[in-house]
Amino acid sequence: METTLNPEQDGARSAPLKPLLIVAGAGTGKTRVLMSRILYLLENGAEANKICAITFTNKAAREMKERLANSNASFLKERGPFLGTFHSFGARILRANAKLLGRTNEFTIFDDGDSFSLLKKLIKRYPQAKKLGAAFFRNEISRLKDGTRISEEDEEGELTHEIYSAYEAELKKNNAFDFDDLIHKPVMLFQKFPAILKKYRSNFRNILVDEYQDVSHSQHEFVKLLGEGAESLSLVGDSDQTIYSWRGSDVNIFLNFEKDWPEGRVVFLNKNYRSQQNIIYAASALISGNSERPRLAKEHPLSAVREKDAPVELFEAALPETEAEWIASQIENVPLETETVAVLYRTNAQSRALEQALLGREIPYVIFGGLKFYERREIKDILAGLRYISNPADSPSGERLQKTFGKALSGTFLPGYASQRVAAPRYIKNILKIFGLFRLPGKKFY
Repeated sequence: METTLNPEQDGARSAPLKPLLIVAGAGTGKTRVLMSRILYLLENGAEANKICAITFTNKAAREMKERLANSNASFLKERGPFLGTFHSFGARILRANAKLLGRTNEFTIFDDGDSFSLLKKLIKRYPQAKKLGAAFFRNEISRLKDGTRISEEDEEGELTHEIYSAYEAELKKNNAFDFDDLIHKPVMLFQKFPAILKKYRSNFRNILVDEYQDVSHSQHEFVKLLGEGAESLSLVGDSDQTIYSWRGSDVNIFLNFEKDWPEGRVVFLNKNYRSQQNIIYAASALISGNSERPRLAKEHPLSAVREKDAPVELFEAALPETEAEWIASQIENVPLETETVAVLYRTNAQSRALEQALLGREIPYVIFGGLKFYERREIKDILAGLRYISNPADSPSGERLQKTFGKALSGTFLPGYASQRVAAPRYIKNILKIFGLFRLPGKKFY
């Protein structure tokens, strides 16, 4: 792997074992460098099971696992590095320490819908909260857990803290954590129980974090607590690619690396292998208009390895239908037997005009994305049943089952089976039968 690295990439791979920030522009081989860094650590005596590489998405974690598996590294032992997301790592910590937070290790993780439903019920107890609504308090509680909403001085702040306390009590009663807790609660454990922090620092001596430009304040605190005293800390990201500010990320955390780690080193990767030079020119010209663009990005512009090709064209339309017709006419001129065309749009609502234009020209297409699998109503109903049998204290799941199936049907399996673990197989079988999933051609679910 290392022989394919350019000088800048190789410098990042073999940088001294001290805090390291790798500023990796778009298409500069970030994942390759990250994996090379892991292999470098292993080659230089790091124990595989003491390496922790944290990503933002399961897809990125899977890609890293596949690349590591294909590396044929002879020094990889039976227990390899931890490669996973912030939230999967947080859940792992909570499973091991749930009793300290008043839960069992069979706790449920409430998704946004579960949390929102719980808050809607809670704010009915507070007449002054109704005008603000559950969405307001869901956002404020999330900010509290991220450490960006601290003040109780104003009336809204006092009310938020009061509802927050009630919300936390309900989560505990339901033997549950919400999604924010997967970072917030491990940080709390690290701060409150020094022995737990010491244990995880001992377990993971080399820390690597991908997409560091998108960390939130609680994620930053998590990395700092775990990374202080580590043998190596490697952070990878690019301030031009931050996209999660709406979710609490703060690019200033990335830019303040040298303040947090005065002994640290910054390495820049700015050779783009993905795009042609004309695309780099166009993208750079567009983003240069961002007055708040960080200094680091301005001082280290991207350059493409691939040569310049056809110019980037801009078409402006007054109506969605006009735009869609133009796109379809352009696709008609592409030899589809040899080329695949991708059409990117900002929101799912824009697909209707595009689909209509493509259908009118009999151009075949496939839609990617849409509603996530686990957000579909029928899937959430099935999961509610499985969650309820695993954790009978999970009242939102029980209520969802009753609401979905009605009292007559839900009464045949909720009270009798969910309260008895020995009846779990029969209970699950009933749920799958209801959805017609128990016996499908070529499938056996139980």
